[in-house]
Amino acid sequence: MHKKTYATLWKITGLAAIGLLVATMLLAYQAGRQPGTELIARITSASPTIYLRAEPSANSKIVTILERGSTVSVLDSVINQDTRWMKIDSGHFTGWIAEVNIVFESQ
Repeated sequence: MHKKTYATLWKITGLAAIGLLVATMLLAYQAGRQPGTELIARITSASPTIYLRAEPSANSKIVTILERGSTVSVLDSVINQDTRWMKIDSGHFTGWIAEVNIVFESQ
């Protein structure tokens, strides 16, 4: 009688563990699909316009020109030659600008 009871308990425990594993995987999948916290910044360059570059370098190809005061989404950042470059999305273009040319907006 005890062997049958233990076997039943192990089956229930196994099914519960599988259920928890499936639930965890579903939650992880859903969390991965949620939009991340978006960082918003404003162009604050000393000049009225700034070049949006194709790569994080002052010598890189110019993608477009952005105006001071424009709001952008920050996607990534890297340091290249002692300058922190921010990868941004302007709504129409994506590219790189030096961090000194932006200020982060409070969320």
